[in-house]
Amino acid sequence: MSREEVKRLVTETLAKILELGGHEVPAMSGSTCPLEDLPGFDSLIDLEFSITISKLIKLDRRRLCVGADGKAPLTIDQIVEYLATLKST
Repeated sequence: MSREEVKRLVTETLAKILELGGHEVPAMSGSTCPLEDLPGFDSLIDLEFSITISKLIKLDRRRLCVGADGKAPLTIDQIVEYLATLKST
């Protein structure tokens, strides 16, 4: 899966989860930080997003919207880079 395909999957999944939760779906870019920039996005939505993405690309991974320290929020580009790196190994 290319980085562009991973990025499209990430942004489409984020949009779908926000829409289903009744939240506004703003324009997203690589610099968008879901935990800081997306309306209504909290740790529960992060968990739902992480589980959904992990199932779609067949990975068993932790929360995807925070760094390895479990605290620092990641941007979409950072999430994509992390996922692309995992898929290439």
